[in-house]
Amino acid sequence: MSPRTDGGRGPETPAPDETPAAPVAPTDPAPAAPAAPAPTPTASTPTKSPVVVEVMPPKVKDAAEAPKPVPVAPKKDSKTDPSTSKVFIGKQEASCTQTTSNGQLLTSCGVNPEPPPVKKLYCNSLTKRDAPPALAQRLAPMPGPLVPGLYVHVIDGLVSLKNRGGTQIFSAGQFGFTPSFIQPPIVVPPNPGITFNPPPAFNPGTSGGAGSGSGGSKPVDCEVRSGRLPFAASEPKLPAGLSVAQGGVAFINAGGLLANSPVSIALVADPMETLADVTADADGNLAVWVRLPASTPVGDGILQVNGYTAEGYTVTVNSGMAVRAAVPQAVKEPVYFWYQSDRLTSKAKAALVAALSEVPATVPSTCTIAPVVRAEGATAALIELAENRAQAVAAYLKGRGVSCTVDNEPDTTTSASSKSRRSTVTIRFAN
Repeated sequence: MSPRTDGGRGPETPAPDETPAAPVAPTDPAPAAPAAPAPTPTASTPTKSPVVVEVMPPKVKDAAEAPKPVPVAPKKDSKTDPSTSKVFIGKQEASCTQTTSNGQLLTSCGVNPEPPPVKKLYCNSLTKRDAPPALAQRLAPMPGPLVPGLYVHVIDGLVSLKNRGGTQIFSAGQFGFTPSFIQPPIVVPPNPGITFNPPPAFNPGTSGGAGSGSGGSKPVDCEVRSGRLPFAASEPKLPAGLSVAQGGVAFINAGGLLANSPVSIALVADPMETLADVTADADGNLAVWVRLPASTPVGDGILQVNGYTAEGYTVTVNSGMAVRAAVPQAVKEPVYFWYQSDRLTSKAKAALVAALSEVPATVPSTCTIAPVVRAEGATAALIELAENRAQAVAAYLKGRGVSCTVDNEPDTTTSASSKSRRSTVTIRFAN
């Protein structure tokens, strides 16, 4: 930081301990690193014996409303009913449990003993909801044998939705919740054994040639492919308890990603706002700073990371955060000392503590301290005293976890009063 200049200066005079002291000046860090290009979408490999379910679109007035679940009594016979959302693995009805991940309900289903290779999940156990704006079209499924369709958390199954012509309609994977960049998005009902009224409609739009909206829907093939998915081992984890100021920066670190793969970080908003496009390192880890827009509303917010697991599946992880009001961008005040001494006054110490309280714990900080001397006639003794005072401030802040450097060139002043007893301290936010 460049030193402050206040003009010339007169001799130092005594001042009481009540002399005011002052806080510190945060400024902004550099933006996050640029992103790498994403892979090209590739359709999933069709499976054998698809279950074809005719689904009708909801009424126009209900299209924007989340469907209400209606309990369905269990059937006594073994014949399955496509209107229910029971999960069958082989010929056995699976037992299902619910867990919460990133504020979303996940339904996990399985049978005992080990499930056979054939699994079924009815189309009506998936429901459409309002589609948010596309977030990351750049994030397409990975090419090759691991390309997923839209998959649902059924322990070891993978669901692929296609229209009758074999065109892949939905082509991204999630850990049990909706890919926000899929059009239209799909969610799993929170409880097995329920149906929806009105029934869901899958409008393939340009992919299926049926047109979007509620004007028509083509039949959808539901295909469940066998193969165990390593959900728990692969899901990236984001830091908890983020607290970020409007226009400030947040540190995002995650693991379990595909080595050297593209990652998109976004603010969940209307519309969705991409904050950074970056790349995971060779070990599949991510460590990056992202800046929130200054217009981000104060309160609860969500950061979203879209990327690839180590196995090549697409994944979205949401992380809650607290958004604070923006702090002043420029505050530069003096810190006073006892007369002819490098000892901080009690009010100066209190001011430094108050300044440090404004530094977010999630953002590392560096600080620069400028000693102050007379503009004219400063003796060698006064220059040494000013430097010692700056070092005293640095030592005090170091004891509270902030490392500071002292400017080689002192600031100057023409004041003959208490201003000649100060050091200027500025704390910078840094990446």
